[in-house]
Amino acid sequence: MVAQLEDKKQYISGSPQWTEGGAPRQLRRGEPDSTAALAVRQAGTEKTCEMTRPDRRIRALDASA
Repeated sequence: MVAQLEDKKQYISGSPQWTEGGAPRQLRRGEPDSTAALAVRQAGTEKTCEMTRPDRRIRALDASA
């Protein structure tokens, strides 16, 4: 995954903060209550983190309340 992110960064214009912030934004995209997974490899050890995406849709206010 790290190699894929590094490869994609060459096609994104902007500051390092902007280009490196793209990965977390991509993880947040998806259907509410779906699962996002991130695998990180360091010193030969791979760890996977999974999270459930929150439901951040804006709902209409109930005018009768």
